[in-house]
Parts: sequence; C-alpha cells; structure tokens
Amino acid sequence: RTTAFLAGLALLFGACRSSPTATRPFDRSADRRAVLETVLATFVTSEVTQLVVNPRLSPGLEETSKNYPANVRRDTLVDFYGRLGVALPVDLRVGVPIVRFGEADWDALPVSAEDASGSVQPRWDAFDRKFPGAAGHITLSDIGFSQDGRQAFLHVWQGEASLSGEGHYVLLARRGDRWVIVDRVVTAMA
Repeated sequence: RTTAFLAGLALLFGACRSSPTATRPFDRSADRRAVLETVLATFVTSEVTQLVVNPRLSPGLEETSKNYPANVRRDTLVDFYGRLGVALPVDLRVGVPIVRFGEADWDALPVSAEDASGSVQPRWDAFDRKFPGAAGHITLSDIGFSQDGRQAFLHVWQGEASLSGEGHYVLLARRGDRWVIVDRVVTAMA
C-alpha cells in the first residue's frame, strides 16, 4: 500500500508539471478542499476500494523530522504551524468512498477472543475485516498556505498495521486552478 502511495505521488507529480499558469484568487476553504483531494487521490489504486480517513485534520504540530522539502517557503511553514486543525470537509471527491474513522472509533472495533489471544495486532485485524480494500488508515494535518496562496504544505500519515506505517511532509504548488504535488519528504517509517 505504501508503495502504491509513492507510485501515485510520482505519477501525479510527473503528469501535472505542465499545467497552465493562470490562477484564480486564493480561497482557504476551497483550496484546502482541492489540496486534500489531490493528496488523497494518490492513495487510490486498482486495489483500493475505499479510503479510511481520520475525520479531524490535526494541527500543524512538530513532527519527528525537520527535514522539510527544499522549496518550502518560510511563510508557508509559519501558517502550517499556526493551524489549529479543523474537521475534514465532507464533500471531497477522489473516485472512491471516503469513510471517516477517528481515534475513538478504534476502541469500538470488535476484537474477537481469537484475535485477542493469537494476534499481535488485534485492532488492525478487526480494521481490515471492517474496511476490506482500504489503503490503511490515513491521518492528515491541516494545511499551511503561503501568503500568496500559491504553495501548500501538510503532513500525511498512513498506517497499515500495528508496526507498519509511513509519514510524509507533502509540498504542493498551485498551477492554474489545480494543486500539484511538487515534493515530499519521509518523516517517519514504522
């Protein structure tokens, strides 16, 4: 699943490099939605039938890595770390259903006696039964934007099992009316 995510990022980056340069005015709400759709679309592959996403965009918190993408602007980082977090927009469109599944939902997953006694990851086993065809559990930070609204920055975490996951800083640029991924940096691997 992580390999599919990285391949999707590479394809999206390569396919969108020559977008038109005309731009519409910056609108934080609309641009947040467009950035989230761009990033979430990279998880969609032929094997993925749904995305399971934390319903809350986390604040721009300090991650384990300060190895930012090379071209991230200071004003973009300032905005990122100033975000308080908001609810995930309800009308995102990425080609597959998006299921909202938050932290409290993990405790509500039914864990069978067999899972509890024989597996090292009973919650993930229950998650996989509840959400077949999902690309793991995705958590996104809120998005920092540059002052001119042409650059966006966020953190993405994709967990797939109790000891399997990967975090990325993702840098996007607005090209015309579209957001494109221009760089990503791994922040953590489990």
